[in-house]
Amino acid sequence: MAEDIFSALRTYIGKMSGGEKSAAEMSAALSNWIKESGEGFKARIEAEIESAASKMGFVRKEDLEALIARIAKLEAVSSENEGKSSMAKKSAVAAKKSTTTKKVTGTK
Repeated sequence: MAEDIFSALRTYIGKMSGGEKSAAEMSAALSNWIKESGEGFKARIEAEIESAASKMGFVRKEDLEALIARIAKLEAVSSENEGKSSMAKKSAVAAKKSTTTKKVTGTK
C-alpha cells in the first residue's frame, strides 16, 4: 500500500510540475484517492477482524440477537401448544370422570 501512495504522489507531482494540472485539481484528486483507499483499507480490516473472531468462536451481535428472537418465538409457540394440549387432556379426563361417576352411581 505504501508503494501505491508513493506512485500516486510521483504521478501527481509530475503532472503538476509539467503544468498539466493545477494545485487545486491535484489536491482534490489526491483527496479523493486517499478517501477511496481508506474505504478499501477499512473493508479489508473489517474482513480480517470478522474472520479472526469467527475462528475464535465469537458471533456477531446481529446474529446473536436474531437467534434470541427466534428462540423466544419458538418458546411462545411451544407454550401455546402445551396450553392447548393440557386443555384437551383436562377435557378428556373430565369426560372420563363423569362417565365413571355415572356408572358408579347407577350400580348402587
